[in-house]
Amino acid sequence: QIQKKNHLDHLPLKDEQITIVPNGVDTKVFSPNNRSKKLREELNVDSTIKLIALVGRFDPLKGQVEAVEAVKRLKDLGHHFLLLLIGED
Repeated sequence: QIQKKNHLDHLPLKDEQITIVPNGVDTKVFSPNNRSKKLREELNVDSTIKLIALVGRFDPLKGQVEAVEAVKRLKDLGHHFLLLLIGED
């Protein structure tokens, strides 16, 4: 896991001291169907283009650099989408 490696690289901890707990989302509350249309209109993005959003403070530990690198690899393979980086520094 990238997050675990980042913590091990930057913090004085041992592997067994770190457990990564992924974020959970209640899809009944956060349904993309209602908000997606409005967001696409605001960003002037066609409904056929997939959106991928990464929300979090801009920090090396949050993985934005890795996300951009992954996007490049996916685009090189012919995938079409738009990456949205959302957060504060």
